[in-house]
Amino acid sequence: MLTCLANDIDYSEIYSYQLKTKGEPGDLLIVLSGSGNSPNVVQALKVGNQKNIKTFAILGFDGGA
Repeated sequence: MLTCLANDIDYSEIYSYQLKTKGEPGDLLIVLSGSGNSPNVVQALKVGNQKNIKTFAILGFDGGA
């Protein structure tokens, strides 16, 4: 699924695109990121918050964006 989306849309939107179409208020989004700066992860968190999806991030280093 991810490689298909990456070919058809921008890689930075592969997670947020799925949230836009399938995410519902009250869902839980858990993201894992070493840097916390990956555009696809940051965008997914933004969309999750816009859709009233509960978000939880496990990040390394200094936490990133």
